[in-house]
Amino acid sequence: MKMSDFVINVNDTSTVRSATSSKGNQKKWRISEKWIKADDLGYEGLSETICSRLADALKFPYGVVKYSPCIIYDENRMQNMTGCFSDSFINNLNEITLGRLMKNYFDTDIAEYLDRNISTEEKAEYIVTRLSHLNGLADAGRYLSDLFLFDRIVLNEDRHYHNIIFLYDRERFYYAPLFDCGAALLSDVSYDYPMVTPLSICLRNVKSKPFSKSFTRQSEVFSQKYGNSFSIRSAAVKISDLYNYYSSEMIKRAADVIVSQYRRIDSGLNISFE
Repeated sequence: MKMSDFVINVNDTSTVRSATSSKGNQKKWRISEKWIKADDLGYEGLSETICSRLADALKFPYGVVKYSPCIIYDENRMQNMTGCFSDSFINNLNEITLGRLMKNYFDTDIAEYLDRNISTEEKAEYIVTRLSHLNGLADAGRYLSDLFLFDRIVLNEDRHYHNIIFLYDRERFYYAPLFDCGAALLSDVSYDYPMVTPLSICLRNVKSKPFSKSFTRQSEVFSQKYGNSFSIRSAAVKISDLYNYYSSEMIKRAADVIVSQYRRIDSGLNISFE
C-alpha cells in the first residue's frame, strides 16, 4: 500500500451498513456530510475517482458526485485501508431506488420482471413508460440512456436496480447525479478480474446490469429509443495524484479499460491521462 498525507480516521460509531450492493461487502462510514468507502475487492476507490473525473470532463448532464482518494485509518482495528470519500448529494431530499419505486408505485417486482424472457426493448418500454408518469420523471428514458452510455465507457458492472436511485420531496421526483462506479474499470481484482488475467479476457467476461448483460446492447437500445443528452468526446483525465494511493499497475489497467472502450465506440476519439 502506498501512503499519503491525506488520512481520514474512522471508527465503528460512524459505520454504515448497506445491503444494496451486489459486489463484495464494502465498508462505509458517514462523518458529518461526507461518505467514506474502503476498498474491498481491489481498487474501488481508484475507479470511483477516475470515473467521476471522466464524467465531469464529459459534462454528464445530471451532475456528478466527485470522489477523491484517501487513506482510511480504522481506529478500532488500528489498520490503514485505501478508499475514497465524497460529499453527500441528498441534501434535504429523500432517496428511493428504482426497485423500490417500481414496487411502491406500480406493484412491480422488478427482479422478477427483468428476469422474464423478453427483449431488452420491451423491458425498457415497460419501466420507462411507468416512470414517465411520475411528476419530474417525464424524461426518465433519456436519464437512463445517459447513465447506461457512461457505464458502457467504464464497464460499470454493478448498476443493478438498487444502484439506480431517484430523489424526491413531497411534490416531485428528481434525477440523482452520477455516483457509485466503484465496480467499474475491472476493479474486482480479488475474484473476477485478477491482475494476472489479460485485459482482453477480462473485457470479454464483464457483464452489464440491469436490462441486458451486454453493455453495448443495453446502451444502444436506450440511445435509439430515448436519445442522449451528452456525447462521448475526446477528454483528458487527471491521474497523477493517484500514485500516492494505488500501484502503477492498477492505475494503468483502469486507464487501459477506458482507452479500449473509447476505441470500440469511436476510434477517432482520444482519451488522455495526465
